Amino acid sequence: MNNKGYFYTVITATLILISLSIIIFYFQTAETKIESTQRKIALEELHYFVENLKLDYEKALEISGTRAGTVLIGRILNSSENFADYEMVPCDTSKYGIKGSQSAMAELMLCGTLFGEKISEMENNTLMNWSNSVVRRGDVKINSLEIINVALAMYDSWNIAAVSVLELSLSDKSELASFDGSINVVSLIPIENFEDPLYYLETHELDLVRKYKRCNYSNSANGITINTWINDKCYHNSNESYNGSCFFDRLEGRLKLSEEYLTQSRAYFANSEIGLESFASVSDLWMHNITLDFGKYTWVDYMYWQNVNGTCKVTGTINYAINSTQNITFRIDSRHVAKYNISGAECE
Repeated sequence: MNNKGYFYTVITATLILISLSIIIFYFQTAETKIESTQRKIALEELHYFVENLKLDYEKALEISGTRAGTVLIGRILNSSENFADYEMVPCDTSKYGIKGSQSAMAELMLCGTLFGEKISEMENNTLMNWSNSVVRRGDVKINSLEIINVALAMYDSWNIAAVSVLELSLSDKSELASFDGSINVVSLIPIENFEDPLYYLETHELDLVRKYKRCNYSNSANGITINTWINDKCYHNSNESYNGSCFFDRLEGRLKLSEEYLTQSRAYFANSEIGLESFASVSDLWMHNITLDFGKYTWVDYMYWQNVNGTCKVTGTINYAINSTQNITFRIDSRHVAKYNISGAECE
């Protein structure tokens, strides 16, 4: 082979090697890009799964909490027992830190039991039911899912906050992406339309039990406004200055706001307005043969049952005449006259 032929052979071989290198580099780069794209898609899918799981668990907390609240109230109305000293009977490693109605509610939500006994109304509505249904889903590989605990506190006067932690270990089916960690979930459980067990615990008359319902807000009030509130059997917020018992207190038969529940709400939500109060219809109490001290105590419910004097009358409120010598006239304490900015009040 002459020098010229040798030169062309070398050039040709070099060009072939360069071409092969380019082709190999192209395929390696393309493969890396495909893997990167697939991993990105897997990560996004896993992210959306975790977010949807969080939303799903929020709803499960609300549904389970609503059912548990109904069960506890029904238990009180059927047996007159309250849950002031209740201690949780755990179905797993969970143990509620304090005694009382929160402990009973957490047990119902987690385990579907009360005093360790199965409650039929909670069937398929516990958080354990929910976690088992999630594990059976096939769109993501769930290696482990554990409910660490459920903490309950009053978010405000009208909502219970359920705070829970989920420990998760997840991966997509191709195992290109994974998640190992915990998520915090907060869900609000409205109490509106729950029955108020305190009326039954104080009167033992089912006819006098009322449901939680908000009164129409007003910057000021007079006799007509008060008559409407009494007839509507509605409720107002109460803060730490007035000490109206909150939802959990009322499950426990307490007539004052508990320091424990107040401390929780301050710590979690910086809120001290978690209590409730309504105007008890004293005429309804009289019609059910409940002993009264006519014209003496304030009609604010939790204070009436504490025998707090109502030193003020209000012009325009209904006077329930019983006979020629006795009548039931609306009474209220001077502090609540100021709270509701009541006009037409005549105080002793």
